[in-house]
Amino acid sequence: MRKWMMVSLMVFTVTLLGACQSNAAETIDADRAIELMEENSEIILLDVREYSEYVSERIDGSELLPLSILESSIENVYPDKTTPFIVYCRSGNRSDEAVSIMTELGYENIYDLGGILDWPYETVSGAPN
Repeated sequence: MRKWMMVSLMVFTVTLLGACQSNAAETIDADRAIELMEENSEIILLDVREYSEYVSERIDGSELLPLSILESSIENVYPDKTTPFIVYCRSGNRSDEAVSIMTELGYENIYDLGGILDWPYETVSGAPN
């Protein structure tokens, strides 16, 4: 009985620690995103929506890497895992998932902007140049 309790306690502790780990990303708002982009010209503004959404409306200067191919492509497109990213999508769900994937792959400098729906500033549309 005592051995079973110790094993249960260890499993509980490991589970609790795993649940408490942060995903190394900071959630930011539009104003903070603009500050970061002004401070660091190397930061990548990453749109994880699909192409049709991207050409319909996007934040100027953003790069597209859809969530549907992010896991299989990001290490080829952005091999430097210290590259800083601001990630966004439409409402924040896909950006949250993208941040989780990127964190699991070892990317270190990630900011989650959430969704373009909350972006109060000007956007652009059309195919990128």
